[in-house]
Amino acid sequence: MTEDDKAKLCKVVRQTLWNWRKDKDFTNAVNARAKELFGSERPRWFAALSLEACTGDVQALRLCYQLTGDLSHDGTTVNVNQEPLIIIDRDEPEDEVEEDLERADIIKDLERGRQGRNGSS
Repeated sequence: MTEDDKAKLCKVVRQTLWNWRKDKDFTNAVNARAKELFGSERPRWFAALSLEACTGDVQALRLCYQLTGDLSHDGTTVNVNQEPLIIIDRDEPEDEVEEDLERADIIKDLERGRQGRNGSS
């Protein structure tokens, strides 16, 4: 659905949609109402989303990490048990994937070394 379609559906101009999105009170009210209407369904939605993520759906996995606050702001690193996990793009050439994996190994080695120096295991 385009922005024009959304505006027509709400019987407003596109600028009004933009203004609404920037208005914290308005977005808070919309979110509160959505929770009232759909709140009881949220656990089922997250369970379904988690199932999709577990079957390899990268978009579902990314959304799960976003919802739990574990995805970095730039969308490239996920915090999993305090260890960074590098997200690999499926469309990336194989040699770039190998480089990403090597970087991930280097990061893990550096983290292990830092933990050893700090006396933690």
